[in-house]
Amino acid sequence: MTEKTATVTILDRPIKVREYKDSQIMLLVSEANTIKRTGADPARRMQGVDRVMRLLDSAVVDDDDRDWLVEQNIAGNLSMGDLTGLLSAFSQDAEETVVPNRAVRRGRPPKQR
Repeated sequence: MTEKTATVTILDRPIKVREYKDSQIMLLVSEANTIKRTGADPARRMQGVDRVMRLLDSAVVDDDDRDWLVEQNIAGNLSMGDLTGLLSAFSQDAEETVVPNRAVRRGRPPKQR
């Protein structure tokens, strides 16, 4: 099975990314919730940050692009919106496959006379 890839542009640089598997998305959501939970153990929250960053890195196909992203992040040039572009690269495909249903008439049929 070949992996599906797309190109996203971050800070005017085209970056080739691979599509996340459903299990990776579930883990990302779970870890993001752990990070946001203010009552969570600080060490566990930091572990969540590490996992989210590793998951984001795993989408980048080319090592040079991954290194560039890390350097841009260290320099403070990236926003969270830039990184979430890695997640949304394939969302357009899902939107295109949705077929709207025809309106369904609800209620009783008209009375026969």
